[in-house]
Amino acid sequence: MRISECCGAEIIYSDICSECKEHCNEEVAHKINPSEIKGGLFDGAKLVDVINSGDTVCCDGCNGPYGDNMNGGVIIGRSAYCGECADKYHYYSSDYEHKHEINEFMDLNKSFKDNVLEYRKRTTGSSDGIMRIFAMD
Repeated sequence: MRISECCGAEIIYSDICSECKEHCNEEVAHKINPSEIKGGLFDGAKLVDVINSGDTVCCDGCNGPYGDNMNGGVIIGRSAYCGECADKYHYYSSDYEHKHEINEFMDLNKSFKDNVLEYRKRTTGSSDGIMRIFAMD
């Protein structure tokens, strides 16, 4: 079983401490010791790889952004959705049923990429996309 954790955009099985800004392998990354998390998803997990995707940004809805709206976007949980997907799924709509689940509306005057890089920097200490891969014994 493989478990992945990402700083920045979402990978479903993530448990990230937003307060932690430890240096790991000379990259700024969240340092979570899986052995300290008892009874949870990471119980017994071992870190097997650290991947730095740098300033690569992809929408969790379309893997884009594509289309006309390359600005703005939203953060839901640890997922980033481009302006095109935010329009498509009505995230900007004042009557959107699950509006309370949206963590952040990104600046409509900035590109989706710039917004995500700023969000990563603000929440993790680095604009790099850092993913750590864990394996279960």
